Amino acid sequence: MRETARRVDGETSLRYATLAVPQGKLWRQSGDAGRARQSLAEARENFLRLGLPPADSNFAALLREEAALARMSGDLAAAEKAQREALLLLQGGPNPTSVAIARAELADILAARGDRSAAQKLLQQALPVLRAAVLPQEASRAAAETLVTHLGL
Repeated sequence: MRETARRVDGETSLRYATLAVPQGKLWRQSGDAGRARQSLAEARENFLRLGLPPADSNFAALLREEAALARMSGDLAAAEKAQREALLLLQGGPNPTSVAIARAELADILAARGDRSAAQKLLQQALPVLRAAVLPQEASRAAAETLVTHLGL
């Protein structure tokens, strides 16, 4: 898809820039942290070059993926920082489901850091929205439900 965007719109297009984030996610999910970092760095560079404002939702998606990559790499402090920034951006937007997903992701990071209380509070905010908005098998809800069980909520 990204190659099609390059061919049709060019490397300076917003579509080409935004597709670097899911590409980074795919690299992360395949276990290739180096290529994931490269894709995410390219996305950030292109967003800045295109003049996207820091509050643009594309930055929230990028930050969430940077947090997931940091978590995968074991850098929980960096993961928490990026996830908190993403959550802050999403809270100003129109999509409560995106906010709930980001809260659940932050809860997972905080639980891994040993802050069970903060993780529980975030899940108590996130789960009602996720339960109302997405099917039980959707990945973000399933992860949140597993974390709830783990935390004993």
